[in-house]
Amino acid sequence: MLSFCVVLQMDLSSVGSQAGLSLSGLVQRGQELAGRLLALQVDRREVACLKFLLLFNPNVKLLENQVFVESVQEQVNGALLEYTVCTYPLYLDKFSQLVLHLPELRALSTQAEDYLCYKHLSGEVPCNNLLIEMLHAKKAFLSVKTETSTV
Repeated sequence: MLSFCVVLQMDLSSVGSQAGLSLSGLVQRGQELAGRLLALQVDRREVACLKFLLLFNPNVKLLENQVFVESVQEQVNGALLEYTVCTYPLYLDKFSQLVLHLPELRALSTQAEDYLCYKHLSGEVPCNNLLIEMLHAKKAFLSVKTETSTV
């Protein structure tokens, strides 16, 4: 089994400052966001669309096929709009309310990722954790892509 406990070329203090919030702060923000989404009565189809919109983000650095990602995002946006208008005809701004939560979902996700990375690098999370291995793989991939794009 490959060990993903490699030393990342990051300074712990910079990662810690990027992590920003404490765990309790992240949990609180997550609970508040979940409460707002519950108040919107988000159903499973809308959650699936929100997940796709988060995944297919054309603003990601070093994206190789931006046209494809933008196309998928447009299709999902259209499907979500059509679904909300047809399913909730009396709730005309539901689509816009859902889409307004995307930046907060992205920010919370990034902060949670930074927090986990910081906790791992400070030795508080074991390296044989699948989530940590995935974070390392992502960071290593981005590091390699950045190096090759600057050469």
